[in-house]
Formats: sequence, structure tokens, C-alpha cells
Amino acid sequence: MKDLFIWICENPKKKSIVAVLNKPKLISEIASDVAKRLDLKQKPAISGYIKELENCNILKCLTPKLGRGKPGNVFGLTRKGIEIASKIYSQINEKFCYKKPKGIDWQNYGWCLTGTQKKAVLVSLEQKPLRQHEIRRKIKELYKDRNSNKGISRQNLNDILKQMIEKGFAKKEETWIIKIKRRMKPIRRYHLNKEGLRINNQALIQ
Repeated sequence: MKDLFIWICENPKKKSIVAVLNKPKLISEIASDVAKRLDLKQKPAISGYIKELENCNILKCLTPKLGRGKPGNVFGLTRKGIEIASKIYSQINEKFCYKKPKGIDWQNYGWCLTGTQKKAVLVSLEQKPLRQHEIRRKIKELYKDRNSNKGISRQNLNDILKQMIEKGFAKKEETWIIKIKRRMKPIRRYHLNKEGLRINNQALIQ
């Protein structure tokens, strides 16, 4: 068999897949980055190339429990893959840095990044605990320049927050206050725990 480095570099898409993986990514993210690198108008079909590179121990699926082809699958480079990516970047006199922290549940990571709204909720909670109306306002501020994101409904936000709490990387705090006629009313704020913050920091890496 040919030298792996030569074999990968002979195919622009395989080479680009390895080159854009500076961190673990979803297939959709990889395809989007490959399209930008190769100046393509549409995302290319790369599932077959991903499988070939995985079989050659260049890539590794970090979410094997999900099953192949399922939404939320995350792929990263192996040690061999990092070596090949470093060689690719050395050709243009640039240093390659692979960012894969420890302590992340990659299934939770993939779940958060599958869908614009889930990622928007994750990012909005990075700094401090927020009430639901504050989260919705923050999302509008963060994505005001994106025509594809006009905000999030109350129901969708409530569902996403509930799932984040169930998956163990977000928490809900309740403070009870006295309202008119001395009725008690809860104020609910949501925030990320340590794992949630790690997921968010990893998601924001460019």
C-alpha cells in the first residue's frame, strides 16, 4: 500500500478532511469546513472518505454508542492523524494544533451541536445564570445578523433546557419571592455546570 501521507494528499477531499480537523467535529461541520477550504459552493459528500480514513486509523469516532450515520456523531484525529495533519501544515510552514480536552462527554457535545437552537442556548449560558426570557433575548442578540435564526420559541427553549438538565450538564436554580397578596412565586435561572462549560468552550474553538 502507498505511504498514507501520499495516499491522503493525492485526494483533495481526504487531505482537506484531515486538515480541517483542528478539533473533534460533527460530519456536517467537517463537510462545511472542507467546502470552504476547497472553495466549493455546496457541502461535499464525505461519509465514504470518513469511513476510509477511519479504517486506516487516521480518524476515530468519539461517539460509537450512537451508531454510524446517527445525528450527533463526532469524529476526531488519532495520534497517526495528528502526525499527518502536522505534515500537511508543514508544507505551508504553519504549525498544526489539535484541541481535544479531557473530561467531555462527546455524545452530549454532539447533541448540543446538532441544531442551531441547541448550540445557541448553550452559548447564551456561558457567562452567568439566566431566566428563560433573558436566554431568548440573549439568543436574539447573538444571532441578530443571521437571517436563518429569528429566535427561539418558549416551548422549544423549555424542551432544550429540560433535556440539558436531564443529560447532566446544566442546572436550574429556584428563588422564591413574595408577590402581590403575599403569593409566592418562583424565579427560575439556568446555568451550565463544569461539564457544560467544557462543552461550550470546545464548541467555540475556531
